[in-house]
Amino acid sequence: MFFSKDIVTDIVEQTNFYSVQETGKSIKLIENEFNDFLAIHIIMGKVEMPSYLDYWSQKFRYDNVTEIMPLKRYQQIRSYLNFVDNNHDNGDRYYKIRPILEKVRQNCLKLQGQENKFSIDEMMIA
Repeated sequence: MFFSKDIVTDIVEQTNFYSVQETGKSIKLIENEFNDFLAIHIIMGKVEMPSYLDYWSQKFRYDNVTEIMPLKRYQQIRSYLNFVDNNHDNGDRYYKIRPILEKVRQNCLKLQGQENKFSIDEMMIA
């Protein structure tokens, strides 16, 4: 709903573009993998640990995260995650996230008046 397909596509494209800018090659992120990355962040918000590394550690290993994505791939995506072409700084303090914020805001506005149609409980997130 909030992260529509076009938003995910934009993030994936910008992340791959940024990885090419930084290293000369793409990390080859795809939409489904970004959705997994996003799911991991939702889980991390619900089950908090001192460090993101703890979810993959032998001591605290959390299978709901480790079964989604290996640590090295998570770190790679995290390192190159990008929302906009960095070459187009227009002086806006939030230019790096503005396009995504605006699209999410528009998606939220489309949901106005539909409050009774959606319900999320713990079982859907866990």
